[in-house]
This record gives sequence, C-alpha cells and structure tokens, in this order.
Amino acid sequence: KVIPKPMNIVLLVVGTFGDLQPFLLIGLRLKKDGHRVRLASHPEYRSIIVDKHGLEFYPLGGNPRKLSALLVKTGGWLVPNAFSDDDMAWLNMSFDMIGDIMKST
Repeated sequence: KVIPKPMNIVLLVVGTFGDLQPFLLIGLRLKKDGHRVRLASHPEYRSIIVDKHGLEFYPLGGNPRKLSALLVKTGGWLVPNAFSDDDMAWLNMSFDMIGDIMKST
C-alpha cells in the first residue's frame, strides 16, 4: 500500500454556511489522514472552523449574505446578463466583493 506524504491543503469556500458545511467534513477527513488543512472563508465562520472543528483558518473578504442575495437576483450569475441601472449597481457590488476576496488572498 502506497501512503502519500502529508500535504498542505487549502480549501477555498465562498458563500453561506451551507456552502461551508461539506468542506468542513472534507477538511476533517483530510486532517484525519495526516494532512495539514486550512479553510479560507469569510471571517464570520472562523470560530466554527477553528474552535468547533480544529482546522486552520484564513480570512477572505466579502460578505456572504450580499453574495447570496446577488446570486439569487442574477439567477446564479456573478455578472448580470442585463444592464439596467439596477443591474449596474449589482454589477459594481459584485466586482467590489470579488475584489475584496482577491485582495485577502
């Protein structure tokens, strides 16, 4: 049986707590298998990731509630497919959120 060397693994999770949950289980399994696991996600999930599950944490920018609202409004698209004044406001907000996430990495 070949046993792989332990790896440093980062799981990037952007979204709601429901989006985070499956990655917590994946992270726990990887840690059990001897890997170093860090979840990169929104700061409001830090205590769940670190204190409750014992995984490492890296903070990402952005607001998961606003991101979810944007995805509901646009049918799952980060960039709306129509460009009314309201859509332009959402488009600018989505670019701001994506910028926050990118700057935090």
